[in-house]
Amino acid sequence: MKPTAALTSLKPRPEPGFDLRTRRKLQTRRALQDAAIRLFAEYGYAETTVAEIAALAEVGERTFFVHFPTKEDVLFFDMFENWDEFHRLIGAAPKKLSDLSTIEFALVRMHEDLEDEEMLTRHTMTQLLVRASEASSVVRGKRMQYANTSAELAAEVLGRRHGEEPPSLATSTVAELAMRTFFLCVNEWADSEPNDMIPIVRRRFDAVRRVARDSKRI
Repeated sequence: MKPTAALTSLKPRPEPGFDLRTRRKLQTRRALQDAAIRLFAEYGYAETTVAEIAALAEVGERTFFVHFPTKEDVLFFDMFENWDEFHRLIGAAPKKLSDLSTIEFALVRMHEDLEDEEMLTRHTMTQLLVRASEASSVVRGKRMQYANTSAELAAEVLGRRHGEEPPSLATSTVAELAMRTFFLCVNEWADSEPNDMIPIVRRRFDAVRRVARDSKRI
């Protein structure tokens, strides 16, 4: 699996409510992420050092650790920041949708809203993330932490849709199943084209629904 050749900068979206200091922090963070993408793609995750990332971003090594606790955290760029949007989209999904379809709706919408340049960058980082997780137990652990937190969040919001607090066992199970399915979607996307994510999500979620209707399988 080779990372996408064309790498683009992670450009911060305009945030009119941010002051100059906050904007500069965002620009530095994006510069570090962009540098990491380029170095990981060229030399590999394990072979790239924090010092090299900081040097390419033209900041000091200490500045790197102001923005990212560890090197592996760069691989997850905006993933943790996307939880608020994921949370909002689950809550905004049409009430008629099943729990599984509600999560599918949120995941599809999150990728529909990406511009081509951002989709390409995310695809490249996903390729690097999957490759790094295959080689590093630390990255694998971080990725599992992300998957677990995503499932907990999905269960929490689904539970609110049902008036459950905390979410029921059934709701939590569906959330876990949905996010595990998405985990597999991400792996498949890493070996596919940048614009293939939405078709992959729909195909795999449809497969789950077909299996659920087959008494010979469940």
